[in-house]
Amino acid sequence: MIEFAKANPGKVTYGTPGAGTSLHIGMERIAAQAGIKWTQVPFKGGAETNAAVLGKHTTLQADSTGWKAPVDGGQLRHGRVAHQPPGAQRQQAHQHHGQVDRELVPALADHADHAV
Repeated sequence: MIEFAKANPGKVTYGTPGAGTSLHIGMERIAAQAGIKWTQVPFKGGAETNAAVLGKHTTLQADSTGWKAPVDGGQLRHGRVAHQPPGAQRQQAHQHHGQVDRELVPALADHADHAV
């Protein structure tokens, strides 16, 4: 995701459940620290972000819980942006999903679990 955004500045759009939400701010922190440019598209909630990404109206979505059903159904790929305390176990059902490198994006060390 970050490599694609670097190679295609301004072409990546992402849906969030609203402007100014922790998901919006978190995505902008990723962009700032990774040196990329992407565009937020605010929606009124997770159902709308799911519809936008599934309908290919946005490149990706930032969501905290609404991603599970489309991922489990094989409609979306899950890229996990997570803070896990030392010794914590990942959710069994999603252990195979990737995580953003915390060294690349250190601001996420204080951010709650979210999916991208």
